[in-house]
Amino acid sequence: MPHGNPGRAREALPESGLQRDRRRREMEKTSELRCKGVSRKQSSAVMEELSLIRFSSGLLDTFSPYLASLTECNFIDMATYDSQCRHWVQNYLLNTTFRGRYPDPYHQIAMAYMRRAEAAFQEYELGRDSLASYVAGRREAVSKYFSSIYHFEQFIAQAYQAYMLLRHLLGESCLYKAGDKSELDRLNQIYNHIKHSDSKLVSGAFPENGTMSTWLTNGGVHCQSAELTCAEAVEILEDIANGANRFGDPEAVLKEPYTENV
Repeated sequence: MPHGNPGRAREALPESGLQRDRRRREMEKTSELRCKGVSRKQSSAVMEELSLIRFSSGLLDTFSPYLASLTECNFIDMATYDSQCRHWVQNYLLNTTFRGRYPDPYHQIAMAYMRRAEAAFQEYELGRDSLASYVAGRREAVSKYFSSIYHFEQFIAQAYQAYMLLRHLLGESCLYKAGDKSELDRLNQIYNHIKHSDSKLVSGAFPENGTMSTWLTNGGVHCQSAELTCAEAVEILEDIANGANRFGDPEAVLKEPYTENV
C-alpha cells in the first residue's frame, strides 16, 4: 500500500531549460498571432498544430515498413458496389424463415458465409477511409495509419474465411493450391501472418528495422512473403458479393437444375 495522503497533490518538478524555452516561444507566437487579429480559439488551434513533432522518413519507416513512401490510397470505394452488402445476413435469415432452408450443415455454412461477406465489405471500407484520412493529413498522425492496418487485417481474415466457407457451398474440395501464387494463395499467406503474428514476429518475418509483419503501401497489403494489390482486393470483394447474392436465397438455389461435373 502506498503511504501518505492519496489526495495530496504531487509536488511540481522544476521546469527544465527546454520547457522554459518552449513556453517562451509559444508565448511569443501567441502574442504575434493576437497582434494579427487571430482569435483565441484560432490561436490555440495554430499552437496545437505547431506543437506536433515532425517525423523524418527514416523514423516513419521504423514505425511500419515503408511508411514514409505511403502517399496515396489506391483502394477504390466499394461502399456502393452492391446495394445489399449491408443486408446479406438479414436477407438470408428472412429467406430461410419465409421461403426455403438449406439442410444442415449447409444452412449453418451459408449463414457463416453471409456474416463474413458483410464483415469483409465493412472492414475494407473502414480501412480505406482511415488510410485516405491518413495520407491526406499529417504524416505524424500515425494512429490513423495503424487503424487502417487493423481494419485491412480484419478484411483479410474475413475474406479468407468467406472463401473457405464458399468452397463447401460450391462443392469444391479446394479453390487454390498452396504455393501457386494465385490471389487466394497470397490472401492465405497474408492471413497466416495475421493469424500467427506471434510466431512470425518471433521468427523475424518482418523487414529489417520493421515493427510489423503486415503493412500497407501505395500498391496494396503486404507481408514478408506476399502482396495483395488494391485491384485484387476489389476482385475478392466482387467474388464474395457474387457468392452472397447467389446463395442468399436457398429456395432459388435448391430449384436450380443439377449438373454433374465432368
